[in-house]
Amino acid sequence: KAWQDEFRDIFLRDARAKRIAGFVPPGDRSAYLRDVVFSERDVELTLTTYASLAANVEAFRAFISSPLRRCMVVLDEAHHIKRSDGYWSNAALEIAPYATARVVLTGTPAPNGYEDLSNLFRFIYPKRNVVGFSNAALKAMSAGANPNGVERLKQYVRPFYTRIRKRDLGLPDVSVEKVDIALSPNHQRIYDAIERAVVPQLRASGQSATSSLVRARLMRLRQAAVNPALLLRPLREEGLLDVDAAAAFSVTELEVAELVQAFDPEVELKRLDRTVELARHVIANQGKLVIWSYFIGNLTLLQVAMSGVASFVKIVTGATPVSEEGDEVEDSDDLATREALINRFHKQGETAILIANPQAVGESISLHKACRTAIYFDRDFNAGKLIQSKDRIHRYNATQLGPVSYKMLMASNTLEASIDRRLAVKEQRLSDLVDSDEIPLFTLGEENNERGKDIRAILEDYERRKAI
Repeated sequence: KAWQDEFRDIFLRDARAKRIAGFVPPGDRSAYLRDVVFSERDVELTLTTYASLAANVEAFRAFISSPLRRCMVVLDEAHHIKRSDGYWSNAALEIAPYATARVVLTGTPAPNGYEDLSNLFRFIYPKRNVVGFSNAALKAMSAGANPNGVERLKQYVRPFYTRIRKRDLGLPDVSVEKVDIALSPNHQRIYDAIERAVVPQLRASGQSATSSLVRARLMRLRQAAVNPALLLRPLREEGLLDVDAAAAFSVTELEVAELVQAFDPEVELKRLDRTVELARHVIANQGKLVIWSYFIGNLTLLQVAMSGVASFVKIVTGATPVSEEGDEVEDSDDLATREALINRFHKQGETAILIANPQAVGESISLHKACRTAIYFDRDFNAGKLIQSKDRIHRYNATQLGPVSYKMLMASNTLEASIDRRLAVKEQRLSDLVDSDEIPLFTLGEENNERGKDIRAILEDYERRKAI
């Protein structure tokens, strides 16, 4: 959708576009890519996904190498091809030699190390060794070895890329408001019990945090702080971990099991009340609002609570289908696809709230032309996802709506203070890297080390609270 929207904004007309993805029947995909349908030979913008490219790589190769056309292939979010032996990477590299022109776009060219640059330049120049180092040498340089080699690498690649930093875009000012939420008595009892169960387990893990069990415990502690009703849902339903609830602990074994079973978030969740209050103020003054929650179980709860706040309140998740052709109009009655929902959200003269989860749609929608306030119902330790979700409303726009505001909800005396503190450190580091003059080498891919620091922060804050 973003590509078609930008085409319209720049060329002042709709692109003759075709989408090739999983929703298109295999026979239709093959017919289009192999030029069977004469009426589709004048399509100028072919849009696909990395998964669809990999699943139809031979047909795409035939399409790109056809004498009937000259193709420029653009890889957006190109860090998705960084793996040297990846399924998507191999497909992109296979079609590269047949393209007339090649471009890669990414805000994170080296998320784990300098070795991530290798495939990007192999795609751009299939017959030229731009990087000049083997993957083994690049990994060693990422680990701190051969600093002179790092300088040579930068010299090698500098002529072949251009960078646009956030500070170059004239983005609107940003304000961040931390909204402290006092838990209700029952909620506080539930959280304290979960914390007493989880903290010793985290301490016993040695802070290595390598197992899904540790991640499950962290998620359960977050759920207890955000909305205890989530503790009754299997973790896999949240789409964040493929483990059962018992992987962390059994709620039925806890002393507050009855309180968890009886907890009614619509009545007892002060966070929800505060969100409604904030949303009413934003909608009255601005008309549009986006609300983020990392837990799928919160989205419907929020939608019900917001039903009287705005005339249009909808949920967008990774499960929301995209359109086959992307031609929905903003006042369509059929709101079954992501494009239709986004178009309707942008409709002028109508109040609207969009509720979404950052891990699924944080990098795939643009809302900045309609909205300038986002409420974070909850957050996790992932700074990259947080920044991506923030950028949905903080983007380049020649006709800015005004300052952008983020409202971060935080439960008092819980691990959410630890999350906030760790995110501040990670965000600053990422921002410094993105706006640096060098190749932005992101080291947050060292998840185990980072998660160990996250756990240490939780334990330190826990001991500090208990000492008061």
